[in-house]
Amino acid sequence: MPYPNGIAVDYDFTGGALPAGWVHTRASAATDSFWTDAPGSTYNTYANNAPRFSSNGIVIEGARTNYLLNSTAPATQTVSLTVGTTPIHTLWVIGTGSCTVTAGTGAATGLGTATNGNPVTFTVTTAGTFVFTVTGTLNRFQVEKWGSASSFIVTAGAAATRVNETCAVPLGGWFNAAAGTYSVEVSWPTLAGLNAAATQALAIDDGLGGTANRYQLGSSAGAIGQQLAYSGSVAQVNEQVYSLAANSIMRLVGRYNSVGGALRFAVMGTLYGVNDTGKTLPTGLVQMSLSGGFMSTTRIKRVQYFPYAMSDADLTAASQYPPLAQLAMSGRGVGMGTARANARVRPGIVGLGSSSGRMTPYTFSTARPSMSGLGVSAGGALRASVFAAPPPRVVVPPPDVAVFGYDTLLLDRDLWDLCVDAYGNIAAAQAPYAVEQDVASAIRLFLGELWYDTTKGIPYFEEVLGHAPPLPVLKAMIEQAALSVPAVAQARAFVTEMADRTLRGQVQIVTTAGQTIVLNETFLGGAP
Repeated sequence: MPYPNGIAVDYDFTGGALPAGWVHTRASAATDSFWTDAPGSTYNTYANNAPRFSSNGIVIEGARTNYLLNSTAPATQTVSLTVGTTPIHTLWVIGTGSCTVTAGTGAATGLGTATNGNPVTFTVTTAGTFVFTVTGTLNRFQVEKWGSASSFIVTAGAAATRVNETCAVPLGGWFNAAAGTYSVEVSWPTLAGLNAAATQALAIDDGLGGTANRYQLGSSAGAIGQQLAYSGSVAQVNEQVYSLAANSIMRLVGRYNSVGGALRFAVMGTLYGVNDTGKTLPTGLVQMSLSGGFMSTTRIKRVQYFPYAMSDADLTAASQYPPLAQLAMSGRGVGMGTARANARVRPGIVGLGSSSGRMTPYTFSTARPSMSGLGVSAGGALRASVFAAPPPRVVVPPPDVAVFGYDTLLLDRDLWDLCVDAYGNIAAAQAPYAVEQDVASAIRLFLGELWYDTTKGIPYFEEVLGHAPPLPVLKAMIEQAALSVPAVAQARAFVTEMADRTLRGQVQIVTTAGQTIVLNETFLGGAP
């Protein structure tokens, strides 16, 4: 399928900031140091409620306590450990030296020596004291409950706790209680914690923090992909499929449908064996939430929601990583230069519009016969002869086309550049997503930057940036841009933020076929 098709929301957590509407809470400080850090490495400390980000997205962790004292100046010491909620403990160190744990008055199995990158997991069988002997040079060390190492917790003269953190966004008009498909791209640095107990990554829930009413994607005990659903505190499904891999992006996709009370689940292109039916769907849902639980550090890269129940084929395709129609990302092989000065092309190649270096796909025409394809060099310059054969012909629908026949060139949602499908052809998007993408491009087009029709676009330089136009005027500009897309019959704009060269808001459009599409967009200053 052209992907994503009919998507309602697409939250990207790799930009170093929370997507609009999301709220992160953690009532303690935290760090970005992990057991995989190099000896002598430094780390950052984050204040209460400040989210942490990695290249694989936002970091979400449950509560953990470091029982070792003065953890930034490791020295031999005796510490009391209990069986408590779990008898399993993990010891890890950063530095060129080591730390050996031995029994004092307590008893345990699996005691040993931890070195940099090699934690020791042991099980306390009798509560009591344990001796942690430091040899050589260590920069920091930690011993914590549970069978996996979490992020570093700074201690002084007493044990310290990093409390549980949450991240959630309220459900909006985009949520369909009757039928929907939701997905998460997630990674776990180790499977040790996942092997011990179920771990949530993404949920749509009632906001009460329990299992009364919720849909949930994550991992089961044994590190198997899992979808759970609860209604009125009664478990409806526990679907498990696909052995998860450590430190790799896993894409999990679940669907639900009130027709027949049906739920199904797919992970990395593998579909759960049966379509569960006759289930009672959760009610009273109010938020979409992220969690790592106490079992393992969780990194959430992307969250998406589709307001309909995908077919089995689409569910399988959408669960692949990268998704089926995004196999050649990052502008490799096909694309245009992304710098503004490189957004112009000579006559006869491909029609191109630019909004701060981005393309307007609804105006593309077929590449001229003498060309065998377009690509970019490292410097962003156009070059030919990328394909072994001429690129496929892309037909642009006439203005009076019905929306069900409307298509456009699919753009990588991160780079807003061309991408290819599983067969190496330039990927195409179909309605309704094609309409949504073209509206986003039209709104981001700067006046005068569409090379072959300089009358199109919003006068951002002339009347918006540095001019602070009245809000009704700005909304009218956005609506007029949306209406320039052939399949759009009506458009209504809402502006939610206009500061620091960033313009965000929502556009509600009605297509010529009567479909309503809601776009939550960054109109200016970032990726749509």
